[in-house]
Amino acid sequence: MLAWVAFVAAALVLLASPSSAIGVVSIDYGTEWIKAALVKPGMPFDLVLGRDSKRKVQASVAFKGKVPTDGRLEKMERLLSSDAYAFASRSPLQSYHAAKLLLGQTCRADGKDAPAVEYYRSVLGNHVTQLPGGYESGSTCVIMPSPSTLPTTFWRPEEIVGMQLDHMRELAEETSGELLNIGRSFSSIFDSARNGLDTVITVPIFYTLHERQALLDAALLAGFRPQLISDAAAAATSYAHSRTFAKPERHIFYDAGSGSVRATLVEMGPSTDSTRSGANRVTVLDAAWDRLAGGLAMDLVVRDMLADAFDKANPSEPSVRQNARAMARLLREANKIKHVLSANAAASASIESLANDIDLRTSIDREAFEARMRSDGLIQRFGQPIDELLTRTKTAWSDITSVVLVGGASRVPSVHAELLARGVPQEKLAQNVNADEAAVLGAALAVASTQPQLRMKPVDVVDAHMYAIHAHVQGRDELVFPAGPYVPGTEWNLTLPNVRTDASIELFTPTKERLDAGDAGALQRIRFEGVDRIFGELRALGIDVQTLPTKLNASIRSEPFGTFLARFPLLTIEPPTPLPEALHTFFGVNASAPKNETKPPAPRLIDLFPNSTSLGPVRPLAGLEKAGSFERLRLIVHEARQRALRDTAFNELESSVYRSRDMMQDDALAAARTNDEAQRVLSKADELGTWLSTEADQADAKTIQKRQRELDALVSPISRRMSEAERRPAIVADMRTTLQRARTFVDEAKANLTQALAQKSASKYTAAELDTLDAQIRKDATWLEDGVLAQDKRKLQEEPVLFVSDILARDQKLQDTVKRLSRRRIPKTRPKKSSSTTSASSSTSTSSTTTTPATSSSLTSSTTSAGTSTSSSRPVHDEL
Repeated sequence: MLAWVAFVAAALVLLASPSSAIGVVSIDYGTEWIKAALVKPGMPFDLVLGRDSKRKVQASVAFKGKVPTDGRLEKMERLLSSDAYAFASRSPLQSYHAAKLLLGQTCRADGKDAPAVEYYRSVLGNHVTQLPGGYESGSTCVIMPSPSTLPTTFWRPEEIVGMQLDHMRELAEETSGELLNIGRSFSSIFDSARNGLDTVITVPIFYTLHERQALLDAALLAGFRPQLISDAAAAATSYAHSRTFAKPERHIFYDAGSGSVRATLVEMGPSTDSTRSGANRVTVLDAAWDRLAGGLAMDLVVRDMLADAFDKANPSEPSVRQNARAMARLLREANKIKHVLSANAAASASIESLANDIDLRTSIDREAFEARMRSDGLIQRFGQPIDELLTRTKTAWSDITSVVLVGGASRVPSVHAELLARGVPQEKLAQNVNADEAAVLGAALAVASTQPQLRMKPVDVVDAHMYAIHAHVQGRDELVFPAGPYVPGTEWNLTLPNVRTDASIELFTPTKERLDAGDAGALQRIRFEGVDRIFGELRALGIDVQTLPTKLNASIRSEPFGTFLARFPLLTIEPPTPLPEALHTFFGVNASAPKNETKPPAPRLIDLFPNSTSLGPVRPLAGLEKAGSFERLRLIVHEARQRALRDTAFNELESSVYRSRDMMQDDALAAARTNDEAQRVLSKADELGTWLSTEADQADAKTIQKRQRELDALVSPISRRMSEAERRPAIVADMRTTLQRARTFVDEAKANLTQALAQKSASKYTAAELDTLDAQIRKDATWLEDGVLAQDKRKLQEEPVLFVSDILARDQKLQDTVKRLSRRRIPKTRPKKSSSTTSASSSTSTSSTTTTPATSSSLTSSTTSAGTSTSSSRPVHDEL
């Protein structure tokens, strides 16, 4: 129950705040690597860097330590990214890499597991088993740290992926300074819940509803609700964003990633129906794929070659394939060799103590590697999607403008050779996008172009369903969404007449030839609830409900893309004629109104609740199981933060112990301490050193910080005395310099004031101000010299009487006072009224100037001439 409360509380937090941020975070969640990009006003459009400042993050999670006996795996120390990937060579069963392969997959009791599950076991060696009994939602496969642990000791794939997405969320929020929101335009239900940056995640174009829903569950566990876009549509958006098309063009985006190979036919050109000027349109038409071919499959080939070489060189030893740690180390080495062979004819491998303290020393040349891939049938699988796509779409090479290469494995020379062997024209092979980053950048651009505030070049993106969606409706099948392009916002409208009980429809995929073994054609059941309640109330009133004409309307939208959402189910009940008196209130008729004023009753509209239930073996996380996973991930984050605080406190205390010992043994500091102080510090340092090595492993951060304060209380007085003694001479000299400059300033200011009085002009200073400053200078000088004399009489090991902080405070106050006075301007005053005298003679007029002090603070000059009078005044301070 507590888990459910925690989940509801977290959900309310997500839904509570209105949107306040503008921007987009895109996440390209690959099999081996995860990348994120950020679009936000005022920040450059670029990838989000990891903790190690790299542009991509390893899709790995690992846990250190012994598995708890109570099965609480979340209490273990978690590693992420490259640290987790490297840890696989030490503890392969507690390291989880490429968990994306298990999302939405099926594990069965009869052992007929999905092909992706078998592939995951063969490559990574983790113990993947069926979801234990008692659990009803989520992927039916779980990963256990070892076969011998409790049946309830496991990780769900959604939880592993959720930890990785939570890490990417933290990186994006730290970079942008904003929170991620619950999803832009996810549905009208969440329109008031938007808060923060919009998010979008790329998915392989072949993902089924179950796989997409599992990824959405993982993102929700990480704390955000994203949009979905196929990786092909994202890469095509990146390609189209910087180009202008005179007419529509068709391109094949060939994506050879780590986990799969996809060939997607995309049409790009000017958008003819867009309201935005200069918009391009990207339309995904169709695709073909191989789910299990890719870079990871190449690593598996190299790993097997290395294992064969080791077994051949050591025939008397057990096969290295029986050693899980050795196979994990070989897989890491195989990945390095694959990259070397992409640019070189040969690569050497060297692993010390691979198994039974025996080293591996061998080399693999490219020719042998390519021959092994061909004999295993792997390299041919890289070309099959191209052939299948051309056949499905009945497209000739003359209709294709280019084949755009995307994905890390597309750079392997043998892949290029296979494409050419399949008939791809050399001149049509294009490498004009960033093979690693096109998808993550394009996904961000696709969503950002829908936000006018971001002022991005508009690109209208039309993604495509790979599987047709039908519905069972009242005993008949109806097409909901055909396979192919899906214009965002397109809805399938449902109308059911004469509905008097809760009705339901079932969505399914009619053909399963493109689904992997283990996938089900059944998708989900949508039950429109509320009809039984309404008609039950009417029957209780004695109404014959069969006489009431009814109609149920609803719409289905693919939102997020590839999942299906029922919107606005509405039951319409028409009033019968004549209207029984018992139904007057139900239809809002006022029975007391005069007949000539009574309006015809209007139909009654009733909102229904669409209750969606997933069909097939894989179901979305729901209820208490989702709440438990959410609480589990939050606890992991909390434990990781507490562990980081504890490690920081431990390291600080350990360094303090060593530093305090060195201080007590340093002869240069002997004068600053007493023998008793030194003995107490050394005793405490020895005590804490023993405690750190024996008991600190079980202590939390607060306990360690408390022990740190105990040591600081003994060491700080000695350090403070030494620091005071070292800094005091220079600070005293600075204070004396400040006093001398202040005296010089006062002398000059008094001279200025005396001159102004003599000239009866204005001055910047008053006598009172200068007298106050002069008194303060004398007071500070006396305080300083008395303090210096008193301090000189004290020993270094005694507490000081003249503190550096006090000197600095007085010095700064004196400097501020002098600076304030020196920057003052001569004040302006209004002229005083002037008095004038006028004298005239019969033949000439003479002017005389008389200066009369009107008051002690003004000087008035009057000039009088015949028939005219002019006056001027000079402002003088009142106190002068």
